[in-house]
Amino acid sequence: MATSVNFDLGNEWDNFDFDEKEEEQFDSKEAEQDSGFDELMIDVQKSILEESKNVNTDKNTKWAMNTFNKWFESYPKSSKIPDDIIKLEKKDLNHCLSLFFMQVRKHDKTRYPRQTLFNIACGICRFFKIHGIMDRNFLDKDQQDFKLAYAALDASMKASTSVGIGLRKKQAEPITVDQETVLWEKGKFGIHSSESLITALYYYNSKLFGLRSRDEHRNLEIKDFQMGQDFSGKFIIYSGRVTKTFKGGITDKKIDPKVVKHYCPEEEHERNPFVFYGKYFEIVSDGAFYRKPLDGMKFSKQVIGIHTISNYLPKAMKSCGFEGYYTGHSGKVTCATTLFNSSIPEKLIKERTGHRSDAVRLYERTSDEQLKRVSTILNPPAAKVSKLEEKHETNNNEIERNVVKNIVFKNCTFNNVTF
Repeated sequence: MATSVNFDLGNEWDNFDFDEKEEEQFDSKEAEQDSGFDELMIDVQKSILEESKNVNTDKNTKWAMNTFNKWFESYPKSSKIPDDIIKLEKKDLNHCLSLFFMQVRKHDKTRYPRQTLFNIACGICRFFKIHGIMDRNFLDKDQQDFKLAYAALDASMKASTSVGIGLRKKQAEPITVDQETVLWEKGKFGIHSSESLITALYYYNSKLFGLRSRDEHRNLEIKDFQMGQDFSGKFIIYSGRVTKTFKGGITDKKIDPKVVKHYCPEEEHERNPFVFYGKYFEIVSDGAFYRKPLDGMKFSKQVIGIHTISNYLPKAMKSCGFEGYYTGHSGKVTCATTLFNSSIPEKLIKERTGHRSDAVRLYERTSDEQLKRVSTILNPPAAKVSKLEEKHETNNNEIERNVVKNIVFKNCTFNNVTF
């Protein structure tokens, strides 16, 4: 017969011989351990949250608030108006923001471009959300409490546009095939030196795999690349991790990280990505991707700063005599623009660039040939030949016939001529 087990200690607990002081020490040590563990977990949580932040977004929020606070310091406030924007009542915030958007200026007293004004507004809204204040979204035009602030922002943006401020957005220019050829011919790209190789790798990481100028290059590692060969030829696979459009969180659970498979040419030459990527992987086999170039074909263990590496391409373009706005972002712009001008479907372009929205269209720059074709289609129909032109052409033909008719040949011999 099975016996039942009773887990109720009941009065048996009294039989344990605990010294009261020892028990107090045990309790205090346990509390200290719990406290230390809690502090450790808080630090870990903070670290995880900091890593998940978008650096550029965080910078924009701080800059927007600094811009507002500088203006707010000079704002004539009554004793009832608090100095902290968070403590402002909705009606006071509505009034302050309306004045701010109408009065804010750059250091040189000129107006901000309309997009900059909107970015400032977004930064202020984001500041409230970060502090858990969710009812201060003055960018919602249906918010009755902030109609004045919304109207002031709208009017200020229109005022900047009306005087021509910020109409032409400064964007990184794509690199043409001819320019790319010159970069190879003049040795700015190549496998003859460590600097030419690392410059080529930075550019082609952007052009072939659609990497962004900062965030994706910053955390790039050798293990993110794989070289191989199948029935279609030799290839390089780039497997992305966390990017601006993919964080791997709850909202991305149905989205796969970016993976790009690039097939290389069959010809074995230094401009073949399979050759110069393979050359680099023979020298640098693991760890961070970008290493400081040394003399010859050697690389240091020291990792190159992203600001340094992103300046290699503009420096190379300038040394070749190319004028224009070329930045570290020109490689990705070249990727999207080249595919767009070659009539590649937008779905395939997005797979390369990693865009999930229609923002990819900002990178698709139309070529002069495309613009000329569109212009030709839209041009007025060609005019028919006028009667005056017809008469002029007839007179010219008559003159030619008379000239030929009046030619007299003397003492000439003609062979094999039929009249």
